[in-house]
Amino acid sequence: MLVIAIVAAIVIGPERLPKVSRTLGHMAGRLRRYVRDVKADINREMELETLRTLKDQFLDSARSAGQTIHDEVSKMHSQAQQIDPHPDALPSKAHLLSAEIPTDSTTLVELGGGFLPQPETALWSSALPKTVT
Repeated sequence: MLVIAIVAAIVIGPERLPKVSRTLGHMAGRLRRYVRDVKADINREMELETLRTLKDQFLDSARSAGQTIHDEVSKMHSQAQQIDPHPDALPSKAHLLSAEIPTDSTTLVELGGGFLPQPETALWSSALPKTVT
């Protein structure tokens, strides 16, 4: 580095050396800013891709959980019909399974806590016989 400075002082001359040094300093600063901005853009894109992957995994898990709940409700309804096959004693299977399985993030938000019956409004409390043997 020192050798480059000595050669530059000889070639450029002492009168123009400060101006050339200043110009080189400005150019080096611009280059550093440009590299920093490119690094920040790359990091932002990587974080965005990570968030997209996490969102997709979450939606897959939600769909899987929704399908499991759907299957379990169907199974429980079938078992309940075997215990008391009177159609008026149980809520209809169509009513219990009327909730759609989420397919995108909008559906998940719209469903909120309403995907499963809430304890206060659960159909099972009044629909099932009081004693089950």
